[in-house]
Amino acid sequence: MKKRLTILSSVWFLFPTILFLTVWVGVSHSQGILREGITINSDFGVGARSMGMGGAHVAAASDVSAMYWNPAGLVFVRRIELSATLTREEYEIKTSFFNTASDRTKKKTRLNSLGLAYPIPTLRGSLVFGMAINRVHSFDRIYAREGYNDILAYNDQNEVVSGDSYEKETQISAGGLYNWSFCGAMDISEQLSLGIALHIWSGDYEGVFELVDTDTEDVWTFHENTLTQEDDFDLDGYSVGFGGVYRANRQLTFGFSLNSKVNLEFDGEQREEKIYVDDDELMSEKVSYYGFEDAEIPWMFNLGSAYTHKMFKLAADVTYMDWSETENVFDIDNLENKHLYDEVLKLRIGGEFLLPNSPIRLRAGVCSDPLPYQGTKIDRDRVYFTGGIGVLLDRVFTIDLAYVSGSWERVNTEYEYQEETKSNRVFVTSSYHF
Repeated sequence: MKKRLTILSSVWFLFPTILFLTVWVGVSHSQGILREGITINSDFGVGARSMGMGGAHVAAASDVSAMYWNPAGLVFVRRIELSATLTREEYEIKTSFFNTASDRTKKKTRLNSLGLAYPIPTLRGSLVFGMAINRVHSFDRIYAREGYNDILAYNDQNEVVSGDSYEKETQISAGGLYNWSFCGAMDISEQLSLGIALHIWSGDYEGVFELVDTDTEDVWTFHENTLTQEDDFDLDGYSVGFGGVYRANRQLTFGFSLNSKVNLEFDGEQREEKIYVDDDELMSEKVSYYGFEDAEIPWMFNLGSAYTHKMFKLAADVTYMDWSETENVFDIDNLENKHLYDEVLKLRIGGEFLLPNSPIRLRAGVCSDPLPYQGTKIDRDRVYFTGGIGVLLDRVFTIDLAYVSGSWERVNTEYEYQEETKSNRVFVTSSYHF
């Protein structure tokens, strides 16, 4: 990262600053939090109807949310449509570090999407334009671990000893990425429709990382060390999306979409404070780093199909993304990304059922969403189960609800570390058709 270093304040007594660098064992740098956070919720999901069906919407999209899933799906919007979605996420993470358990939960309610689709009158076929703001990525996270780190280490006399320091680590982050989408879609034949979208990205990331290392067994020359890092970044970028829908017959539809690389610019500040405490010594240092960095998030390819009958709809999607093509994230050697990230194949399956003689639709789905970040061994990969309901009121107003629940587990056998994460989201969408 291109940085300008400013020393804000420092106070020290008998020990050189280099001492700080020898005692931080197992620190997860806060830039690493953001680096991993880029992939954790890279596809948060948009719209209650689609999320109730597991996100299988590449071929099934027929409302404002098509601007996110497949811009070609806008051709199915027959009337002016105004739509808004709210989400509430409950994020829980349980950790065990050398048999010491920690549990943290974070809840947040956010605007998920706001969009308008406007059909243009035509002699035949369909021509629709739309614009929307979608929250496509969430940084709302919390993490904690603590315990005695008894991995063998070298003490200050260069003797091999048991680590026997009590480590307590906490990470909290907030923010997200929004894209402003400007889309157009049209029928180019009776069976084929195409759409294109320009996405302008903007967002923010705020994170706090703290590690407290306490020498409880008097192995080291320090009593307690504290490292605190605070991040404050603005993110901006752009990308282009393209999609198509092919209607094989009245029941069967195929869809495809692709999203170009996302060129993101990180611009902000990182503040860092180190405090060294012993019986009669104190040393502290504060620094701030200012700068910016560009990053490229790789291409995403989507294929989908949908089968529609009188009373139900079934849909299935597959998404491919090679995260190892991520470039220039905080000046990491791009070759290292081959090891940090992996390619992923995401699968979504969902369905919708219209209750007889009723304006109510029931939905369910499942999504297999592998974690691309390989910094920690994955013991059980990420899977989401979804359900939802939709109601049409007076032919012009719809309300849709969706519930999305997922979990995954990671381990590190060297540090006797286990991590279980659960994410529960509620989507509420209201749409008005003029």
